[in-house]
Amino acid sequence: MKRSLGFCLVLICLHAGRVASQCSSAPTSLGALCNQLQGDLDSFNTTVGAGWNGVKTPVAFGTEVTTADCNRGPATLLAPGTFAQVLRQLNAFALLGVQSVTTCIGFPLLYQPFYQYNNDPQDYPKIVAFYQNFVSEAHKRGLKVVIETSVLFPSVATDLPLTPYYATLSEAQVTAGRGQNALVITQQVQPDWINLGSEPDTQAALLGLSVEYTPQEYATEIATITSQLRAAGINGKPLIGAGIGNWQTNGSAYLQALLGAGTDYIDLHIYSA
Repeated sequence: MKRSLGFCLVLICLHAGRVASQCSSAPTSLGALCNQLQGDLDSFNTTVGAGWNGVKTPVAFGTEVTTADCNRGPATLLAPGTFAQVLRQLNAFALLGVQSVTTCIGFPLLYQPFYQYNNDPQDYPKIVAFYQNFVSEAHKRGLKVVIETSVLFPSVATDLPLTPYYATLSEAQVTAGRGQNALVITQQVQPDWINLGSEPDTQAALLGLSVEYTPQEYATEIATITSQLRAAGINGKPLIGAGIGNWQTNGSAYLQALLGAGTDYIDLHIYSA
């Protein structure tokens, strides 16, 4: 497993003159580093400019709402004061001009049979309501919502018996459970985008699989879930996507396989070195 939680990487390209001005006023100890960064940005700008036709495409600059992160688990998410933390983050992001927010609702957080397994069925409708309120409050502030839906992290959501639960599931049961989890999200939570997974290697590790998914195995899982959502009438809202991390070995093969999975977009988890 290469990474834990997903992030959106935003590259900010500064005008060379502005950077030079900043470097002239930088502390002596940071001057060399500032000049190196200026050179990197100049090179990046040149590369982008050479391959850009001048047409701007729609971009929704966003960030993650960590207070609503699914891996916090039901005990924390439903605790008094947690949703107030969520609202504070949403308010701050809206004031900053953020256009979209991301959080996760990984399997099995909205998979009702898991709550039977965990002997706390009363928490299921409360968690559904938590995320319904999250999306509603984000939309009130003019924010689009991206929901990521891979699987929960046993090492983070420590109040849940995830490792023994995952061990009870076959590959087909994981796919079916992830599909039901995604269906509840699309029908009841109603985000603007749903990401069915962008780290096949991480998912395999979290589930305790002995080997990673092959490109075709992962694409087949995504295609199966996507077909289930399409059959339920999910077409256009939310948009359905999936992808890989930029560290994925043989990433081009995964992307090629995912092109046939029936999703609306390809998602990339990008991390700096």
